[in-house]
Amino acid sequence: MNNKIFKDVAEAQTACARWQRILNLRDWNVKVEIVKGENISDSRAIGGLNHFDHHRAAWIRLPRPEDVEPGIFGDDDDQEVTLVHELLHIFPCLRSSDDPSLSQRNLEIEQLIETVSRSMVALDRHGRGSEYLEFYRKDNEATCIN
Repeated sequence: MNNKIFKDVAEAQTACARWQRILNLRDWNVKVEIVKGENISDSRAIGGLNHFDHHRAAWIRLPRPEDVEPGIFGDDDDQEVTLVHELLHIFPCLRSSDDPSLSQRNLEIEQLIETVSRSMVALDRHGRGSEYLEFYRKDNEATCIN
């Protein structure tokens, strides 16, 4: 898969709007920023997300390509995959916990989201899949199907 690096924040924001439509997160106001790697809260992370559920707003931070270092899943400079990964965290069932006793669960969530993100972007880049991807909403809340 060819890695995607956004040429500027405007291109990243356009991609974000497109993936919000695909993921059925259109009612969220999501702002994307490209920042120095040191401005991402977890030094092992490749991207960052702050979400404000009651306002249906989120802020995604993507690192500049030159600041990407090996993270939990290795050296990944594909900003589109990172963008989709962070958007998936908006769904409450795909959020990590601050509880240290849940560290294994958090790792499993991150592995799941990374696999799904890479798969979705790969299908989309090959002209397949995005029109079939549907995330269902229940009572106007982003939810996952159990």
